Amino acid sequence: MKAWRGRGETVSNRVLTETKAGKFSADVTYSSNEFFPLLIKGNLVARYSSPERVFYSNASKDGDGLWTSVGYVMTVIAYNRILVPRAETPRNYEDFLNPKWKGNFAIDSNPDRLVMGWLKLWGGEKTERFLQALIKNEASVRAGHSLMAQLLCAGEFKTAMELYAHRIADLKEKECPAELVFPGPTIGAGGFLYLPKRAPHPYAAALLMDHLLSATGRREVFRIARAIPVTPLAGFGRPVLFKKINKSLDQMRLGAKFMHGDVYRALKFKPRRL
Repeated sequence: MKAWRGRGETVSNRVLTETKAGKFSADVTYSSNEFFPLLIKGNLVARYSSPERVFYSNASKDGDGLWTSVGYVMTVIAYNRILVPRAETPRNYEDFLNPKWKGNFAIDSNPDRLVMGWLKLWGGEKTERFLQALIKNEASVRAGHSLMAQLLCAGEFKTAMELYAHRIADLKEKECPAELVFPGPTIGAGGFLYLPKRAPHPYAAALLMDHLLSATGRREVFRIARAIPVTPLAGFGRPVLFKKINKSLDQMRLGAKFMHGDVYRALKFKPRRL
């Protein structure tokens, strides 16, 4: 199996570009949910209800066979424990406006999940004011969540927001002095496996989808894409995350509650009240 990996918007843009060019290369695609509505709107997603989908909860799949979520990406706050005492760590997003963090915290240059969550929670005006306040407090804007996590471990800055929980867990296993903070609410989303309508080998694509949704195949997905499995997966570690995320997943519910309204309407989500 040959895989190509890119950031969420890069994957979606490639799908759109290759479709317009009439030369599509992927049989199965894994996409972050914040960009998925663009593909649905463009009628680029095929319907296929794999028999493996019966093993997934209703929160992890749609009713029309368009997508199945095999993993979560949870955005957390993280801090370097060598530089920041535990008692002084930021516990929520508003804490980053404290002058003591001026110039000592980072945010990704494309914080799409956080911004969608803030829009849903706070509305447009408060979100805009908050982003302006972050910049005024000299947020260090970096391109790439993995890079930002590595720089945090190296002590380039003391703390950061919208880091991926699974990525910090990976680095902790390599003795990175980082610790996680799950703010309330914790914002996150699922990654979707789907069949493109222009898949060059549609029958082989269906078989590949069956494999990737199986317990064996999911290990391939996590090896390439990395994420938190929707259910604990044998041979897949990070018990600290599973212990922490049970409550957070109830809050998050695939990110539906915290996504911009247009997103979950396009995906036919029915967010439950918490």
